[in-house]
Amino acid sequence: MYTDMVTLEVMDTIFYEAQRQGRISFYATTTGEEAINIASTAALHNDDFVFPQYREPGVLLWRGFTLQEFAHQCFGNKYDNGKGRQMPIHYGSRKHNYFTIASTVATQIPHAVGAAYSLKMEKQDSCVIIYFGDGGSSTADFHAAMNFAAVLEVPLSQAIQAAERVEKPLIAEMFNDIINKYMKHVIFEFQMTNIKFITSRKRINNHMFLR
Repeated sequence: MYTDMVTLEVMDTIFYEAQRQGRISFYATTTGEEAINIASTAALHNDDFVFPQYREPGVLLWRGFTLQEFAHQCFGNKYDNGKGRQMPIHYGSRKHNYFTIASTVATQIPHAVGAAYSLKMEKQDSCVIIYFGDGGSSTADFHAAMNFAAVLEVPLSQAIQAAERVEKPLIAEMFNDIINKYMKHVIFEFQMTNIKFITSRKRINNHMFLR
């Protein structure tokens, strides 16, 4: 895990400098979130589905996405999985169950809930994890998705990133109302640096934290 964390930091440094030199058009680093990336995905199986935002390359790195594949995507060449049709760092990999990143805020949340419901309907022993910032919790997509997640009791985990440096209520205060209103089936949550994980009862009992 530590090796992947250091690798992620070094990769970020190289690609960020390449962006500043004009070699690639866009790049966002994962500085300060290396441990969250690696630790959260280490708790999952490779057949669990990931719906990320653009600061989770460590999830792909842990699952076996190579540095060369990261480079292909950032430079948008013919070897890129998306054939250069996406912006840099908008990674995606069917092999690693990592859905392609979108720049739009929180649009991956209803997609993730739908995928989790599909897994439940098919009686698959897998879950879905979503990564998004606390700003995404202000969107209509978030509230609609959480309503469906609560009613359908889908196998879903959320990694919610808190921008602690911005003046606003504490993260625990922000999400208490959401938990009470939309996620009655949630029984477990923990704070890990700047990310709160909210995980459904079914997933805790069956798979994720007890193996």
